[in-house]
Amino acid sequence: TAASFKAEARRRGYRVTNADTDLASGIQAVNKALLEGRVVINSSLKHLRQSLNQVVWNPLTSKPEPSNFDHEADCLRYMVRKL
Repeated sequence: TAASFKAEARRRGYRVTNADTDLASGIQAVNKALLEGRVVINSSLKHLRQSLNQVVWNPLTSKPEPSNFDHEADCLRYMVRKL
């Protein structure tokens, strides 16, 4: 679980913070960072590019559809929120 992973990381001396998991603001933050050039996705990051290209937005829920390929996009979103 996330809680046990965080506890183990803290036990080993790592600084651990809770992620900001708000999806809409995270996506907006990534878009803004990309547009402003604060984040650039290198062409060698093929899995990240594929992950971003496979995001499908559901207009009824105002959220992206769940996917097995969104881990890289989630990671980018969490990273940008800490910039």
